[in-house]
Amino acid sequence: MKWLNRLLLLLILGMAVYVVASHGGLYDLWQIKKNIAQLEKKNTALLQEKNDLATQINLLKSNYFIIEKLAREELGMVKKDDLVIYFDKHNASPAPQVSNENNEKK
Repeated sequence: MKWLNRLLLLLILGMAVYVVASHGGLYDLWQIKKNIAQLEKKNTALLQEKNDLATQINLLKSNYFIIEKLAREELGMVKKDDLVIYFDKHNASPAPQVSNENNEKK
């Protein structure tokens, strides 16, 4: 009778290992659920980005002031009567140097 109990216990343990570790077992199910949760999170972020872009498109289609603001800030465009001042970076004189002579004499 002891050997039958041991055999049944061994059979149950073997089936438990098979259910957990085999292809399509509990471990695979856990990995799939984890993957689904990550994909749902990414999907939510993408839907939010899509909604934000749709809002921006609607604003750009309907609001002239936003188009003008973007043209000025991102493209550097100006209106017809705007005053534009150019600074030549290549011919600019360096800033004057401040000497520490007054501080050293004290």
